[in-house]
Amino acid sequence: NYKTLHGYLNELAVGIAAKQDAATGCWYQLLNHDGTFVAQSYSGSSYTSNPVANYLESSATAIFTAAYLKGMRLGLYDTDYTAIAKKAYQGIIEQFMVADGDGGVHLIACSKSAGVGGSNFRDGSAEYYLMGEDTEPTSKDPNAKDHKDMTLFYTEGKVLGGFILAATEYERLFLDKKLELTEAGEYTGFAAGEYDKVTLTRSFPTDQWTTMVVPFSASAEQVQTAFGNGTEIATVNRLTNDELYFTKQNAITANEPVLIKVATVNSDNTYTFNNISGLIRQMKLSKGRSVNWNKAVVVPVSTTTTTVNSTSYISSVVHDMSLTSTRLVGGPATSRPVTLTVIYSKFK
Repeated sequence: NYKTLHGYLNELAVGIAAKQDAATGCWYQLLNHDGTFVAQSYSGSSYTSNPVANYLESSATAIFTAAYLKGMRLGLYDTDYTAIAKKAYQGIIEQFMVADGDGGVHLIACSKSAGVGGSNFRDGSAEYYLMGEDTEPTSKDPNAKDHKDMTLFYTEGKVLGGFILAATEYERLFLDKKLELTEAGEYTGFAAGEYDKVTLTRSFPTDQWTTMVVPFSASAEQVQTAFGNGTEIATVNRLTNDELYFTKQNAITANEPVLIKVATVNSDNTYTFNNISGLIRQMKLSKGRSVNWNKAVVVPVSTTTTTVNSTSYISSVVHDMSLTSTRLVGGPATSRPVTLTVIYSKFK
């Protein structure tokens, strides 16, 4: 019944989490051993005569990750496994994804097969799971061959299926998050990259300035897309002799009040901002793979389009070499979001 199965699931979740490799977030081929275990020999049919060390295995990691993510989405666990699941998903990307140099990507380190019984060499021993004839893992080496001279540089079906499930659940839980803001609501404690799509429901006067503050930042392009081309934004510059002075700007900064004159007032009073967290999310996924994962360079460009057979194509992209360098400044999710701080600007 449900209660029994629910109990089994939570027992498994606790046990598998305890076997997660703390450094990578992945799981080993032999769960009851770490990377120090080495199979010296195997009496059955083996693909190698050399010792084989326990290794981080991709298909197990992928399916465990998918199970944690789906269980969390469905509310099946008695414990919060967010940290376990996120670390595991990042581990798949960092440990198992390799480019083939020809535009393709492979998931490696997957045991080609394994089992108990059915063949006289499938004895269920630790040595079998590392050295058995059918257990040889796929390789990150494009030139690697198995004992039958077949390539080992490919994505095995088991890890591909598991990763598709994990990636789907990861996006449903942590990406493509939508938020609806209204004039009556109060919104605080936003984490950078928490939402991809924000819909603001608010009435704006036609061709008049009004005040606004929102808990997320929006680029100049996002402002024009949401409120219409020609939308103007200004912030208070200074107060002198009871007179307010304003400075016009193009973008919106999270939690900072602005004056705004909306170019296009929508009849349903809704305004949508897309890809709010795209840059931050992409940088986060690069963490650990590059020393510059938390740095971004913003380059302003202009494009020229050419129309052929009623279809428009971008024919050229011209950049302004007097670019603005920026630095990401982070903070706790409950205090302030990630912001872009200007280090150097050159103005003409």
